Amino acid sequence: MTQLLEIDASSRLGASRVVSSPTPVPKTTTSKFGIFAITFAVAFAVLYTLLEQLNWPMFTYHPAVNKVDFWRHAPRSGEGPPMYWYGWLVNASISALAVSAVATFAPVHWIQRAFVFGSLFAGIFFVVYMIASFIYRGAGSGELKYDASGTLTYSGGPDLLTPSLAIALLAALAGSYFLPNRWAKQLWPGWAYVVPIPALVLLGYSLLPYFTR
Repeated sequence: MTQLLEIDASSRLGASRVVSSPTPVPKTTTSKFGIFAITFAVAFAVLYTLLEQLNWPMFTYHPAVNKVDFWRHAPRSGEGPPMYWYGWLVNASISALAVSAVATFAPVHWIQRAFVFGSLFAGIFFVVYMIASFIYRGAGSGELKYDASGTLTYSGGPDLLTPSLAIALLAALAGSYFLPNRWAKQLWPGWAYVVPIPALVLLGYSLLPYFTR
């Protein structure tokens, strides 16, 4: 009888251990298509803004004469204003496709670090460039406008784009290198939608001369 009680107690104890053992939680993963789609959306917004700021179109379209020139061309007499938007779209699409294709087959921790770098670069560049623009515009050091080649510049003022890009690049490299891994894991992909916001705000600000002049 004693042996039967001991066997019964041990069986119940073993059963309780089985029931109380924690169930492993499956890790949340992002599919290949999800990585491609998220990366393309983020990369396209950032790259389009940079290409617009640098004025690097694939081609220039002259709608008045229905003519297309490769790369960037200044307006010519009698041909009306050129259009660069189509060239920016093509370059941004090709570049974003390339970045997305690489991200699809890259290790997840590389994607996380690249996302941190892109977030910091876009945010810092936006802040630095906007602050510098307000300072020099308020001081009357120059006028924000597009030159003959279509590049956004400050007439009579310093070049704000190059130093803003340099500061953002150095700060983003340092930040993405020293950021702890646990923070990088939390940012991707839940906060991916935040990255295009500063780029799109800067894009809208830079296009104001088209609507206010």
